[in-house]
Amino acid sequence: GNWFMFKITLFFCLLFGFAGQALAVPADPGNFSSVTQTFGVIITEIERLIPRILNDPELSDVGLMFWQTFAVILLVNLVIKFKFRGITLEEAFGVIMLIGLVRAGMMYFGDITSAFWGWSEGVAQGIQRIALGNTDLMFIPRFTYDIYKSLSFSDYSILDGLNVVIALVMMNIVGVVLGILSILAVAWGLWGYAIAKMVGWMFVPFIMFERLAWIFDGWLRFFFGFLIYGIMARANLVLIAIALRAYFGLGSYNVPANSAFLFDLNHPAEAFGLLAFLTIGIFALISTGQFA
Repeated sequence: GNWFMFKITLFFCLLFGFAGQALAVPADPGNFSSVTQTFGVIITEIERLIPRILNDPELSDVGLMFWQTFAVILLVNLVIKFKFRGITLEEAFGVIMLIGLVRAGMMYFGDITSAFWGWSEGVAQGIQRIALGNTDLMFIPRFTYDIYKSLSFSDYSILDGLNVVIALVMMNIVGVVLGILSILAVAWGLWGYAIAKMVGWMFVPFIMFERLAWIFDGWLRFFFGFLIYGIMARANLVLIAIALRAYFGLGSYNVPANSAFLFDLNHPAEAFGLLAFLTIGIFALISTGQFA
């Protein structure tokens, strides 16, 4: 009805709006270094913030309060059992061991989580090092950006037909989306790890009670989900970089300055292969997000 016609009209308005921008003379896309610098600042700020949170006396007292409360409950329950029915040495030792291990986990929470993050990053960097010869976190997003800004098209006009307009719009949209997702994939793992580490210390004592252990288990799944995500996302980005290099026949993963990859929009089939690779990369990165 009217709603369907509205959506069709809106689609074509957006389509020709994008086409008008795409058919205009493209502006200089600028330099990717600003993105890299901003990401570096974010990493530095996170590295400064997390130790301050973990070492803050007032916040530490919150976790300590949970631990002390739960420890007292467990010990009182142990004494009551001993009074009325007796307990085995193994049962008493298990409770005391649990209390001690949880306290140790709280004390070394920062070191333990950092070790697991180091393992995750080590695997991800190893995959990238073997495939691309470097471990730079922003290398693949920068490579996809350099490819995108080097795309050029044959002379065209809005009169060339709707197929030309659609091909041009799709190339731009898919390229931009992949560029955004490649940066997001790099940042998302670090972002989730930072969140998990900033709040996880508070949930460690909850493992002391079976009925409350699901809270700690939820945090643990959240934490390891982002560790696995970081590995999977990096592997996906590596495959995207390999596909782009192979498609454009580059000798290395560095796009030469003033490079131009020409597409003849009067034969849109030339762009289908690239669109396929870019679309696969987009859906692969989206599906990887299920781990986090």
